Amino acid sequence: MSGNGKKENIHLMKTAEDLMGFQEGPEDVNPRDYLHVIYRRRWIALTFFTLAVATVLLAVFIEKPVYRATVSIKIEQETPSVLDFKGVYGAPKDGLNFLETQYRILKSRSVAKMAMRALNLGDSTGHGAKGGPYLKGGNASRIELSGDLNKDISPAAADNFMRRINVRPVKNSWIALVSFDGPDPAFAARAANEIAKQYIGFNIESKINASQVARDWLETQLDNMKARLERSEEALNKYAAQKGIILTETQSSAAAAGDSPNDGGQDIATSRLEQISSQLVQATADRVKKGALYYQFKESGPEAASAAGIKDPLIQTLSQQYAMLEARYARLMALYTADYPAAIQVKRQMDQLSNRIKKEGLKARTAVRIDYQAAMEREKDLADTYERYKEQALQLNDKMVQYNILKREVDTNQQLYNGLLQRMKEIGVSASLTASNIQVLDRAEIPKSPFRPRKGRDLLIGTLFGLLGGVGLAFFVDYVDNTVKNPEDIENTISLPCLGLVPAIETVPAGKRLLAWSGEDHAPALLEAYSSINTFIQFSSGSQPPKLMMVTSPLKGDGKTMTSVNLAATMARTKGRGIIIDSDLRAPQLHKIFGMDNTKGFSDYLAGLAEIDDGLIRETGLENLDIITSGPRSPNPPDLLNSPRLTQMIRKLGPLYDFILFDSPPVIGFSDSLILSASVEGVIMVVRTGRTTREAALQSRRSIESVNSRVLGVVLNAIRQTDLKYSSYYHYGDYYYYYGNGEKKTGRKKKKAKETVEA
Repeated sequence: MSGNGKKENIHLMKTAEDLMGFQEGPEDVNPRDYLHVIYRRRWIALTFFTLAVATVLLAVFIEKPVYRATVSIKIEQETPSVLDFKGVYGAPKDGLNFLETQYRILKSRSVAKMAMRALNLGDSTGHGAKGGPYLKGGNASRIELSGDLNKDISPAAADNFMRRINVRPVKNSWIALVSFDGPDPAFAARAANEIAKQYIGFNIESKINASQVARDWLETQLDNMKARLERSEEALNKYAAQKGIILTETQSSAAAAGDSPNDGGQDIATSRLEQISSQLVQATADRVKKGALYYQFKESGPEAASAAGIKDPLIQTLSQQYAMLEARYARLMALYTADYPAAIQVKRQMDQLSNRIKKEGLKARTAVRIDYQAAMEREKDLADTYERYKEQALQLNDKMVQYNILKREVDTNQQLYNGLLQRMKEIGVSASLTASNIQVLDRAEIPKSPFRPRKGRDLLIGTLFGLLGGVGLAFFVDYVDNTVKNPEDIENTISLPCLGLVPAIETVPAGKRLLAWSGEDHAPALLEAYSSINTFIQFSSGSQPPKLMMVTSPLKGDGKTMTSVNLAATMARTKGRGIIIDSDLRAPQLHKIFGMDNTKGFSDYLAGLAEIDDGLIRETGLENLDIITSGPRSPNPPDLLNSPRLTQMIRKLGPLYDFILFDSPPVIGFSDSLILSASVEGVIMVVRTGRTTREAALQSRRSIESVNSRVLGVVLNAIRQTDLKYSSYYHYGDYYYYYGNGEKKTGRKKKKAKETVEA
């Protein structure tokens, strides 16, 4: 595949990743992944499990037995309907709020103190018959609300008693379970029954007290309303006498019934006014009708009288005869001429009928005029009479306005007085009733076994909680920890192949470096790891293995420098002569590893201060491996790396070596690696287990591919055997265990030292 084709594939891959977001690789759910997480975080899970079980065991064996006695009660919204009328307390509209209110009352301080008095408890908390001093006066069967509820009972004792009361509503019912907890089972049963009893008494007494308060208030209002009614009646009678208003029998009956006097009957003037009004309407209609007929006759003239008076019987008969002669004359004219004798005779008859119709029409018009004038006179007379009675009715209405106002006040006061009187009598009767809307269904029995602690159940719950909580905490910690942990994270997160695993050597003494040729016990494990990485690199390309490579990492401290050194040494043994170049111009490390001075190096060549043959190339002491150190630090490394002399150096070193390996700075935070990656054939990324985050690794890959560079794969550094447990890479743990610790080979345990942080 050509270089352009590779670049296009990289661009397509990057675009697809941007569309998908952070989740790059496949997310196949495998049970081994969960086992791997549990195994890796096993100490967290075991610690949580141990603490949970130990806490439950301690609580179970320390806590004293507590017994719970329960009484079931039914709480209805309405009191049994003994009477048709209602008391002061009405049925609440919201049943849920009503029940919540009752539950609060059951656990109230008032009910608790009433129950404590009934149980002869003073400042005792209810631990039994010998739990504290008795109240004076013995065991009262009923506590009056008017008494002092706070007498001989301190708030602390009442609160302690209240905390032992538990109310549990039964779902979808009006039933509640009221429980009392205590160390004495017999006393717990007595207390539960007494709480229910005192709660019922509290409910009844509350209604009685409310009824008494309402009755007292109604008596006061009734006296005031009676005086007000008497004053309004006196004002009404005085006004009627002054204005001379005398009601008819019908009006008096209406007033007695509480209606307006005009609603039950009418005076003569008003009644006559309505009659004349009705007659006037009819006369007006008759006058309009006759006037229309009259003006029609007047405007059309005598010749149209026959047409206008067609409803007159005589005119209608003559008109029919004329129509028959006219039809006959038309038939004759169709056969003969006008001189025909029969035609002349018919014509003569037609003329006679026409003259007669006109005369009758004139008579009809005269009759219409006379009727019209009579209608006008009748309408005028009725209108005059209407105005006269109207004036009389208006005068009476003016007097009745104030009368009706005073009468309505009397009626209103009478209704209010009657309502208050009736309600006071009803409340007096209802106050004497002791029926309650609360019933005890099942009395509390003495419990046989303690409510808590239940050792078997508590231990089982503690064990399950510790197990599930420990596993959950392990998964939570693993979820919060977003660092790379195993090769599968590399493949699933950034979709790059894992070139190999470098084991974490935990027995390296402080100050020692992890070198494959060091001769230490860990050297065989490193040599095996880097040999495997070298093999993967050789087969990373389909045509020929890359010759010009760069080693980098997302962040500082991931181990890129030691990976560069060990990989270069391994490649020098198998691939041929090679050179490693320290291109980290900010924090170079290669000269320290090989014990060289760094007065002259890579930065001098890029700046044009030295050439290849000026002693830049040095021998490392390893077979087939040379080195170019970084040289003095530069204030602006990106400018040097962008110099054309970098390409010149690569061109000069190419014929001399079988491979060229650059040790570059980290990717995140610096542009040096991105500039250098554009000049190499492949980039090797080093990721440290448990330190490098997945976001950092993914960002590094995207940054490198954004400059059209190729990432060969990822080297997973400092991998532990626990990180591979239940993983598809578990077989790598064999050589780690064998070569890394050496315990299997020697049978000795070595003292662990702090692992050196690699550059």
